[in-house]
This record gives sequence, C-alpha cells and structure tokens, in this order.
Amino acid sequence: MDVRDSLLKAIDEVLDKMVFLFFEENESAFGGAKDFFFITQVEMSGVITGTMNIFLSEGTAALVARNLLGIRDEDELFEGTIDDALEEFTNLIGGRMMTILHPPGPFNMEVPQRVDQPAQPAGGQSELVINGTLEDEPFKIRLAYRETPT
Repeated sequence: MDVRDSLLKAIDEVLDKMVFLFFEENESAFGGAKDFFFITQVEMSGVITGTMNIFLSEGTAALVARNLLGIRDEDELFEGTIDDALEEFTNLIGGRMMTILHPPGPFNMEVPQRVDQPAQPAGGQSELVINGTLEDEPFKIRLAYRETPT
C-alpha cells in the first residue's frame, strides 16, 4: 500500500472507531498554518522517515477532543485537555499509518507536540497534503517524508 492510501486508511479508521466522526476529503486549499487554531507535529521513522502535522480549526479541535475522551458538550473542556487529546489523536493516526505501511514493523515515533508553525520539509523529502472536513470544519494533514532505505 502506498503512503497516501495508508494515511487515508489510518485517518478513516481512527476517526470512525475512536473519534466517531466522518472525514470528507476536499482537495481545495483551506489556507496556510496561520488559518488554523491548532497544529500538532510528530516525528517518525521506520519504513518512512519524516514529520506529520495535523491542522485543526478551533471547532474541530474541541470536537475531536470531546469525542476522543468522551466529554459531554455541557462539561467544561480545558485547554490542557484539548492539547493532550489532540496529541494522542496525532499519535493514533501516525502509529496506525506506520503499521499499515509495514505491518511487521518496527517503527519509532517521538512524542507528538502542539506547535505554532509546522516544520518545513527537508531537502529530498516528498510532501503529501490531505485536505478535508470534519463536521463541515476544515481539517488538514501534511506529511513530509522520505522512504527509508532497506
């Protein structure tokens, strides 16, 4: 399975089984990083080596955090809780993608973090961008990677 298909499958599986949201791909541009409220980043290595960023609007960030953690709409959602939930969401998508790409493993992932600006792709890296919506809110994933020589 190629990287794009693996990432799309990971997005669908995590959103369907753990976040209970439907992702609709829409390749029209939503804008740059400054247009999003929340950006996470994780470094990974294995069959591919690179950096994945997830971009969410404020509404999408809260919705994903509530659904992932089972927090009701009427309950208060703290910023630290959103940070933790979305970092875990990033970990789930990245880990699932790496497992789909190369089931026998192994792979390594750093701890996901919230960032103000995504890392820029390094020379020689491919860049994959997937734009879409969750509940009509913008959602974007960018993966800058290179295949790891075997």
